[in-house]
Amino acid sequence: MQPAERLFQITQLLQGGTLLRAGDIAAKLGVSPRTIYRDMDRLVASGLPLSGTRGTGYRLAQTIPLPPLVLTPDEL
Repeated sequence: MQPAERLFQITQLLQGGTLLRAGDIAAKLGVSPRTIYRDMDRLVASGLPLSGTRGTGYRLAQTIPLPPLVLTPDEL
């Protein structure tokens, strides 16, 4: 899985509003918890309103609706 795809998947998992631990996210995505910690740092740096810390879990501070992905026939 590419890093951009993984970041998107993490964002989708966090949309549920529940507290998720890095180990749980890592198991769902097939990566190490350390990778998730790095990804969380990237998401916070990009402006995603995450709350939580390593060891306790993460959740979105507020729900962010993502726009639908619209592709042209050529892009498909």
